[in-house]
Amino acid sequence: MTPIQIFAQVINGMGTFTNMIAISFKDKRKILISFMLGNLLVAIALGLLNATMGMIVELVFVMEAI
Repeated sequence: MTPIQIFAQVINGMGTFTNMIAISFKDKRKILISFMLGNLLVAIALGLLNATMGMIVELVFVMEAI
């Protein structure tokens, strides 16, 4: 694996972990912000891997939350 792929996996893991943590929040605002941040991190990771369609889908999820 190349360093870019490893870096993308780390970012993807952080995004997934952020989405998992969001479920534990009680406040809707914190949940939304956490989901937006998590999906943005996953979109960045997919962009690094040149997975354009996956990145676009994740960015649509972020835009829906706004």
